[in-house]
Amino acid sequence: MSIRLMGVYRKSNRIGYEIFFGSEAKLFPPAQDLITLHRNILLVKDREDGILLFLNVNLKTLLEERETLGEVFRRSEDIPFLFVLEVSLSDFRELEEMDKLGDLFDSVRSEFSVSLSFSSVRLSLRDYSIIKRFSPDYVKMSVKEVRCLPREAIALVVELFEECTSSAVVFTHVESREEFDKLPDNALWLGYYEEKLLRS
Repeated sequence: MSIRLMGVYRKSNRIGYEIFFGSEAKLFPPAQDLITLHRNILLVKDREDGILLFLNVNLKTLLEERETLGEVFRRSEDIPFLFVLEVSLSDFRELEEMDKLGDLFDSVRSEFSVSLSFSSVRLSLRDYSIIKRFSPDYVKMSVKEVRCLPREAIALVVELFEECTSSAVVFTHVESREEFDKLPDNALWLGYYEEKLLRS
């Protein structure tokens, strides 16, 4: 399994990390999911050049292993990162009963002192309504979702999320100089080719 430590940036300033395991991570059962999450935390334990750490977790793990997850974070209190617990919006996009998720997300944020992130966000009314309902701290959206928009319109998208949902936008899959140059100054981003983009 390939492991990659990817930077999270605001323009050219690295402000955090995400450990990327690939799509197969979404197939982990809860116990393996927790082991992977803890290993991800330990991978950055001695790094001092980041603040945020995005940690992927399956929704099933969050629902079934909340107490054990809390113990993982309690054992990691000495690690100088702000933890961002990330669930994929695709995991609950079609759920009809979401009320219990609101209580779950609120308690996880307060009990574990973590922020919340939704990944796999589409630029759609359905996703926007879900995000507005739960107000995660971050939303991750592929830059491909806005590739046809001018830079000014992309800035409005970022502003819309920040002001109406209290969510900061993190653009993913930033792979070309053209995509990088279209990012608003206040947007966060990560991609497979960040080192190449920052050198160009």
